[in-house]
Amino acid sequence: MSPSGGHGRPEDVTDTAKGYSAIRRSVYCCVLVDVTAATAAGGQTSMSIRALMPSQTRTAVRSIARAVTIDSVTLTKASQA
Repeated sequence: MSPSGGHGRPEDVTDTAKGYSAIRRSVYCCVLVDVTAATAAGGQTSMSIRALMPSQTRTAVRSIARAVTIDSVTLTKASQA
């Protein structure tokens, strides 16, 4: 049996939990993590985390070439000497 009918659209929804920006309901999303190591002792190491929403239909991802950033955070820490 296959589902039929239905309707919907993307919608930003404010999260009622404190400390969070918002949520966006979607069929598929992905998380991208980039880490940049310090180049010298005492330098900064950073980790960037992004939640992405790719171009998609209700049943499949069509393209990640122009994914929309839903939310992101970057963490930094001084490396130890």
